[in-house]
Amino acid sequence: MVGIALGLVLVGLPTVPAVASSSAGLLPSVLPPRSGVTRVVCDDVDTGRAIGACERASASRVEGGATSGRAEVDVAYLQLGRVADFYARFVSGGDVGRLIGVDTGDGLGRALRVTVRACSDWRACPMRNAFWSEGEGAMFLGTGFAGVFDVIAHELTHGVTAATSGLVYSGQSGAISESLSDVMAELAEQIELGRTDWLLGEDLRISGVPTPIRDLADPTRALAGRGSGQPDRMGSALYQRDSTCDYTNDSCHVHANSGVGNKTGYLITHGATFNGQTVVGIGATKAAALYWKVEGALPTKATYADLGRALAASCQRLLGTAGSGFTSGDCDNVKRATWATELLPKPANVPAALTVAWPTKVGTSLVVTGSLAGRSAGTKINLRRHALLRWVTVATAVTDAAGRFRIIWAPKAGPRAGTFRVESAAGGKGAPAVVGVSHVLK
Repeated sequence: MVGIALGLVLVGLPTVPAVASSSAGLLPSVLPPRSGVTRVVCDDVDTGRAIGACERASASRVEGGATSGRAEVDVAYLQLGRVADFYARFVSGGDVGRLIGVDTGDGLGRALRVTVRACSDWRACPMRNAFWSEGEGAMFLGTGFAGVFDVIAHELTHGVTAATSGLVYSGQSGAISESLSDVMAELAEQIELGRTDWLLGEDLRISGVPTPIRDLADPTRALAGRGSGQPDRMGSALYQRDSTCDYTNDSCHVHANSGVGNKTGYLITHGATFNGQTVVGIGATKAAALYWKVEGALPTKATYADLGRALAASCQRLLGTAGSGFTSGDCDNVKRATWATELLPKPANVPAALTVAWPTKVGTSLVVTGSLAGRSAGTKINLRRHALLRWVTVATAVTDAAGRFRIIWAPKAGPRAGTFRVESAAGGKGAPAVVGVSHVLK
């Protein structure tokens, strides 16, 4: 069983303050899922009954049924549908329940089964956690967790990981499992709900105050009562190392050490300058497709180096897939992210990568955008125009923290059409200027 609450293991979890959640405005409409998934939701009502997969006979709501009138049941039902919609993009046949669900013999087949307000005699009631049980093929949510979209996406992704790569939940493979769940949960939240905060569990409340569990953009932040943050690279002083893994150290710190993978996912998606690498993000849609490929490309006892290699190889496979939209520049940036977080060592003498988006024609002004990966923020970028057998700089800009730039040229008079190119200034330590391909505008 793999849990999420405050990044702690289920066994031996200390008591934490009461947690409640708010789902106001989280789901835009009450619609059937696009994925055709079957949902079954039970309510344990904090009674401490033995935990088992939810079945039709004890369910408060089943697929297609009327609302139950129980807030946690109904919001969990809706959340499951939205997460299933996210996975419908990738799963063969579109129904993630067929991949990870269990058939209990109740006539509903392989369904997504969840119990809300769950607890048992080995867990204090109400339970301050949420988890996916691989043995039961079902999800269990403590009181207050049903309204937290990314927590549900996180737990469901544990089911996906179990059904694809089957990562061992210990050491680096366990940390990767936690990170895959965090990253896919945040990508689902961005794609399905349009939220880009990169905070896991931001809808949890402690004493009415939003209390996120983990920060993927900056894992080193201490959140939800942690004594310290998470590592954001392999060489971080926050990386936890133990020779023996058991419940007393969270199976060798799977929740803490997931920060390395989380930072990698953030850089791949959003981009930033980190640890000497400028990474240009590929966006949530491409990142989700990439991580879905990675789910099936990892060995069961994967290390972070295996994750780095799987990310690079999966990007190359998508690059060769018609209609994927992936470019060689995307795969360059994926590799740079793995170098930044030290999943893989950076090869020597890697050139910077310049990407330019040209307008189709010149108007009263010329606006050129692009990105420069592999150089620090603030690198000068020149827009140059060919005139009288030489190149003349007509406008300049500097890169931001994610390596992006925007150059505007608005001459007062004179022809604006012509042959142009973009080039960077020379970098530090003898790094040469990066010169783009000439482009003709009319």
